[in-house]
Amino acid sequence: MMFCNADETGLYYKAAPSGTLAVAGSHPTGAAPSGTLAVAGSHPTGGKTPKDRVTVLFLCNSTGTEKKAYAIRKFKNPRCFKKARPPLPYYSSKNAWMTSWIWSDILQKFDRELGNRKILLFADNATCHKTDEALKNIKIIFMPPNTTSLIQPLDQGIIRTAKAHYRTQVMRKMLQAINDGTSIINYAKSIDILKALHMLKRAWFLVSPATIENCFRKAGFPVIDKTSNVNEMQMVLDVSEFDEAIQEEDFEAFVDCDKEAECFGNLTDDEICDSVKLN
Repeated sequence: MMFCNADETGLYYKAAPSGTLAVAGSHPTGAAPSGTLAVAGSHPTGGKTPKDRVTVLFLCNSTGTEKKAYAIRKFKNPRCFKKARPPLPYYSSKNAWMTSWIWSDILQKFDRELGNRKILLFADNATCHKTDEALKNIKIIFMPPNTTSLIQPLDQGIIRTAKAHYRTQVMRKMLQAINDGTSIINYAKSIDILKALHMLKRAWFLVSPATIENCFRKAGFPVIDKTSNVNEMQMVLDVSEFDEAIQEEDFEAFVDCDKEAECFGNLTDDEICDSVKLN
């Protein structure tokens, strides 16, 4: 019997650091290039629409051998999908939120993928996580309200590490673009949802089994294979290639810029019907 955890997070996928960036060689005084992009939704110029936000459902088991990620956005058929298929399962809803229909569809498909393997899936008790679907291999355990941040493994550092890997890729590509003469704002605008999902897929791949096991253990789950207490998040923060471009505390703020983004809410009957039609 596998222990699994599923949890949503919001990702402002176009966000760039709002602090000072020093780009080697681009300014004699080391001053930051002008026009840094504010984190989406946090400033009047950053935009408040969900179009720059994607809700991501992460799902993994306690050993890191089973890892899934699902994307939810407002738009069903972005133009960039005409060039290529999305690298992750993609859903749409009116507010780019998780809905009961999307949740049920994900679980049904995952249930079939499991074959005859049985899992206990721990999730918070959000209304959208309730389902009447008969699942052969999945038993859902709802966590007590107001405790999920303490006992949910994904909230113990797994999601944050995935976001750190995502934003490391953004930083790396952004610094290259700046060195090539592109402004931060123009680079951020160039990140469409297809590019974002490719970076997100790689970020999730890079989260190590050791990190996942440690976070399950920290949340109180029994983990058989004892691994070293690796602090992968700190290792990502210590990436030397960014030392001259951004302070560690600014990068940490960048990683956490969307931690309060809403991923679900109370939908009207019409919105629920629209979600079913969209997908």
